[in-house]
Amino acid sequence: MASSQLASRADAGRLRVLLVSDIHTNVDRVTQLNDWLHEHNELVDVILLAGDIANMHDGDYDVPERETAFEGDMSTVIGALENICTSVYYIPGNHDPRTTFERNPLPKLTSFSTNIHRRVVRISRDLVFAGYGGSVPSFQNGQVLWSGYPHATDDVVREPLQRLLTLGNDDSGIQHSDSVILMTHFGPDGIDTTLDRSDPLAPVHTGSKSLTAVLRNSPLNIPLHIHGHTHNSPGRVTIGKTIVFNPGSLTESRFALLTLERSLNLHRWVLSSSTFLDLP
Repeated sequence: MASSQLASRADAGRLRVLLVSDIHTNVDRVTQLNDWLHEHNELVDVILLAGDIANMHDGDYDVPERETAFEGDMSTVIGALENICTSVYYIPGNHDPRTTFERNPLPKLTSFSTNIHRRVVRISRDLVFAGYGGSVPSFQNGQVLWSGYPHATDDVVREPLQRLLTLGNDDSGIQHSDSVILMTHFGPDGIDTTLDRSDPLAPVHTGSKSLTAVLRNSPLNIPLHIHGHTHNSPGRVTIGKTIVFNPGSLTESRFALLTLERSLNLHRWVLSSSTFLDLP
C-alpha cells in the first residue's frame, strides 16, 4: 500500500517520478543526483529503482555472510535515495542478493522503501505498480555471453510474469479499471533499449522473449514498462500500447524524470512527459 502522501498525490491525478537503475553501490552518484535535483528545483513524488542496487559478482552469490553484507550495501544506497524522496519502490537485479528475491517475507532494507519483486502494490484507486527482478541470459553471436540470475533461462520467467499480470479476484489484485506500471530489471527482447552496442560489430542481446510475448498479449492496460540492466542503451520504444523506458545506469550518470497523469478522456493513466538526463 502506498504512503498516505503518495496516495494523496496520485488521487489528485499527477505524479512526478524519478527513475534510476544500475547504481551498483555508487552512493556518490546518489548524492550528486540529490544535489542536482535541489539545484534545479525538481521535486518528485516517487522514486522507481529498477535493480542492480548492489554489486555482487561470481563467488559472492549464495554465501550467507556476503549476502548479508550486500543487503547492507543496498540499504545504504536506498537510504541515500530516501533523502530525495521517502517513497521508493525497487526490484532486485542480477547483482543483488538472492535473499531479496526469495526470502519470505522479503527483507525490509530501510524504513520507507518497498521491494515489489513479484508483487502488485496499489498506489491509488486506478493505479498499481508491479515488479519482477533479476536477469535472463544475454547472447552475443548466438552464444550465451552472460548467464541469467537468478533465472537460468528465459522460459522460466514467462509463467511468473503471466501470474503477476493477472486480473485479481479481490480488491488487492489488478482490476479492469487499473493502469499498471510494470518495472522489471531485464527488458523485452528485440528492441533498442535491450541491445548493448558497446561492440558495434557484435551487439549483445540482453532482453527476454518471454517478457515481449507477455506485453504483446496482456489484456491489461500497461501504459508504461520500465527496465534497466542494459547500461548503454537508454531510450524509449513502444510495444503495442506500452511505452518501454530504460533510463540507463546512474553509475554512468544517467537517470530520467517522468510525469504520469490521469487522463479523464481516456479513463487511464498516461505518460505525459519524459526527460533523459545526465549528471554533469
